[in-house]
Amino acid sequence: MEHHPLQWTAPSPTWPALTGSTDVEVRRGFSRPSLLRFATDTFMEDFRSMLDIDPMRLGEFAARPETWRGAIPPVAPTPAAPVFARALQRKRLASLRRTSPAAAATPASSTGPLPVLKLYQPAHQRFYLVIANLVCQLPGLPDHTIEAGTEEKATFVLRRLLPKAGIQRPTADPATADEYAFVADSGGQGWRQVTGPAGGATLVPGEDQLALFHAAYTTEEGRRRKVLAGLVPVSKRDAYLGAASRDDQPSGMAAASSPPPPPDPRFTLLQKQVTHPWRQIIARAAAAEAIQRAAHDVKESDAPSAFRWPMYCAVSTIGTKSQLMSRDSITDGRPKKPRPR
Repeated sequence: MEHHPLQWTAPSPTWPALTGSTDVEVRRGFSRPSLLRFATDTFMEDFRSMLDIDPMRLGEFAARPETWRGAIPPVAPTPAAPVFARALQRKRLASLRRTSPAAAATPASSTGPLPVLKLYQPAHQRFYLVIANLVCQLPGLPDHTIEAGTEEKATFVLRRLLPKAGIQRPTADPATADEYAFVADSGGQGWRQVTGPAGGATLVPGEDQLALFHAAYTTEEGRRRKVLAGLVPVSKRDAYLGAASRDDQPSGMAAASSPPPPPDPRFTLLQKQVTHPWRQIIARAAAAEAIQRAAHDVKESDAPSAFRWPMYCAVSTIGTKSQLMSRDSITDGRPKKPRPR
């Protein structure tokens, strides 16, 4: 079997938007996997449905920085045509994309620093898929067929970047950060620094590899292609953060954990928007309750005694009558005369 050089690229449905952009940074995304974000727990069905109906819209699921005060609305699905008319629907959508200026829009870029991309938990209804293509470096970039019989498999790994001294926001450039791999073996779990001339292009022995699955779709030309996707384990955040360094020698990771961490601005935001307003509400409620209690006490103290005396007399009379009746001292409504001794 003839072997060709392989290359990881962005998912093939996003190639036209990436290669057609005039921005250099956008075109560089052609050689990087994409991170897709879904906002419902039916994300696998939505992902499969989008590939089956309109795969060229896959780039609309790209993860972007968001907050709960500025959440990104979910992507509206394309109405599905009957199965026998699915090929005609793909041709019609392709024709609309070629003639519509909005459909031909490329991903936007910004000259300033982009906000930090934060990944949320599945409890927040956020799910993330890393998606890419493994192609042969041949004309047309055909998909590489993974031969399971020869023990081939496709996986992805998560790496940690720790900034070097004087760097605020690290990047994949080795000059700005040290790269660490998550190792899980018989010795435990931890982070081990990636060293060597190849750097991040090679796997660290014992590195935790996450599975990729393939999903096929039909292109606008009617050819069958496939993409490789994997679920990002955001729920393992605590395990990743709590893992210690597995390096034999002191490294930048150990040195980074020695100084006290800077104050987290999220606590300041929490106190400003949640804690302090909540305390004010509690204080106002306590003050209003104290005013009502004082007004009630004043009304009771100013009430005339005539309103309380009949009740006291009624209670006393009822108690006296009960005692007399229990002693059998009332006959026909009149007290019994004492018996002579």
